[in-house]
Amino acid sequence: MNYYEEAPAGGYASARDLARLDSRVSSEIRDLEEQVSTVSSSVSGVEETTFRLSADVDELKETTADEIADLTSTVERQDALIGRLVRQFAWLEQHATFTTGRAAKLDQATPPMKRWATAARTYEAMVSQLLTESQIEQRRREIKAWEAWLAKQDNLETEVIAAAKAALRGVSAVPADGGPVGRARVESLAKEKATHARNRSWLESQARQARTAIADHEALMKQFGSTLTTGKTARTKLTAEVRTRIESMLAEPDELPPLWFSLTLGQRPPAGQRAAWLAAAEALVLYRVMYDVNHQVNALGPDTVTDAVQKRLRNRAAGLLKQFATT
Repeated sequence: MNYYEEAPAGGYASARDLARLDSRVSSEIRDLEEQVSTVSSSVSGVEETTFRLSADVDELKETTADEIADLTSTVERQDALIGRLVRQFAWLEQHATFTTGRAAKLDQATPPMKRWATAARTYEAMVSQLLTESQIEQRRREIKAWEAWLAKQDNLETEVIAAAKAALRGVSAVPADGGPVGRARVESLAKEKATHARNRSWLESQARQARTAIADHEALMKQFGSTLTTGKTARTKLTAEVRTRIESMLAEPDELPPLWFSLTLGQRPPAGQRAAWLAAAEALVLYRVMYDVNHQVNALGPDTVTDAVQKRLRNRAAGLLKQFATT
C-alpha cells in the first residue's frame, strides 16, 4: 500500500497498514541517511584533496619565487663579474698595446704631498667639530626668534598695564588696532599674553643651545685658527696636485691609468660627463693619498674604516664614483 493512497473506502487504515507504512518510511529514511553520509564523505574527501592541492600550489609558488630570486642574484653577480673582467681586459689590452706607455702615478705621494696630507687630515678632523655656515645661520635665527619673543612679551605686558589703567579710569576710546575696550580689552590682552607664553620654554632652550654652539665654534676658531688655516691651505695644494696629475694623464697618450682607477672609472671620461668624472676621480685619488690607501684593485680599500672623519670622506668619494662604477 502506497502511503500516498487514501484509506480503504468506508473506514480508516488498519493497524497493520499503518505498521507497514511506518516500516517503509523508516526504511526509506535510512536509505536517505546512508546516501547523505556517502555524499558527505565524498565532499570531505574532495575538500581534503583540494586543500592538499592548494598547499602544493602555494609551496610550488614559494619555491619558484625563491629559485627566480636566486637566479636573478646569480645573473647580477655574473654581470658584475663580466663587467669587472671586461675592465681588467681593457686595462691589460691598453697596457699591452701601448708598449712604450707608463702607468700614471696618480696616488704615489711625494714628500711635500705627504706633509700636505697630514695637515689636511688634521684640518678635516677639526672642521668636523665646527659649525658650517648654514648651521651658524640657523643658530642665529634661533637666537633672533627668542629675542623677538622677549620683545613681544614686553610689549604685551606694557599694553596689559595700559589697558588696565584705562579701564580703571573709565576711558573707552577704541585702541589703534580696533579691538575691544575697557575690561574686555584687558581680558583679550591677557589671553594673548598667556598664548604667547606657551612657546617660552622651547624658544629659550633653542636660543641657549644656539649661543653655546656659536661660543664653542668661536672658541675653537680662536684657539686653532692658525692650524685650520694651514690645514686648509695644505688641502688646497694637495687637491691641486691631484687634479694636475689626473689632467696630465688624460693629456698624455702614453700615460695609462692604474688598474684600481680603471676598474672604478674606466680609461677616460664618458661623453658629456667630463666634469662629474673629474670630480669623482679627484675625490678618489685625494682619499687614497690622504689615508695612504695602496690596494691595487679596490680603489677605496677595504670597507673597514672606523674613524668617523675618514668614513665621511670615503662615503663622499664612493657616492661620486657610484654613477661610473660597474661592479
